[in-house]
Amino acid sequence: MQGLDVVLFDLQDVGCRFYTYISTLEYVMLSCIENNIPLIVLDRPNPNNYVDGPVLQAEYKSFVGMQLIPICYGLTIGEYAIMINSEHWVKKDAKANLLVIPLLNYKRSDEVQLPIPPSPNLRTAKAIKNYPTLCLFEGTSLSVGRGTENPFEKVGYKDKASKEMIWIFPNINKQEIDLDFIAQVYKNYNGEKKFFNSFFDKLAGNSLLRRQIIEGLDKESIRLSWQEDLEKYLQIRNKYLIYKD
Repeated sequence: MQGLDVVLFDLQDVGCRFYTYISTLEYVMLSCIENNIPLIVLDRPNPNNYVDGPVLQAEYKSFVGMQLIPICYGLTIGEYAIMINSEHWVKKDAKANLLVIPLLNYKRSDEVQLPIPPSPNLRTAKAIKNYPTLCLFEGTSLSVGRGTENPFEKVGYKDKASKEMIWIFPNINKQEIDLDFIAQVYKNYNGEKKFFNSFFDKLAGNSLLRRQIIEGLDKESIRLSWQEDLEKYLQIRNKYLIYKD
């Protein structure tokens, strides 16, 4: 960082806590604070611009979840940068010299079609829309199609009886994590390995969601368990909204 006049951050986020561009942003911001270098963030639209999912519990912090936010946090990456900087979540006793260049003619309710895939495994609008739900399957023994022609458009597993690969395609239409799809796949799973692994709790941000799925709780009960923490988060988030609905 020595000798730099300014750092320019320009990455297309997809609005999910475990999509690690925001973790990279936080480390960049911390380095800018420690080296007294201004940071400019070029804002980008959020294709999953809604709030949903459990809020991360502190004991599950990792590179796939660095702050106590829900899975879908409902901010552009510029708004997110302002929030973690202003709330002193990056460094307790200091803030970055931060400038966010806002989007022109953007509304929060705009339907976003990204012109360039944000990563090799999010190639289509469908994959991006599926991501908040399907990424949770990376904490299971199932595949999300990495290495195939349509990653994050399906989940698959090797059937215990037939030894064949079975693929399941979700149909996610709402702006929310599809708990019904996750529960249905879990219920019908007949794979050679156990369903969950330890990474699931890191992605979920708690151990409760895994237990709720195993116990067969309905989605309304699961969502109810998120509400108190979500309401606290929304009070913070709403202070940093740049764009109108």
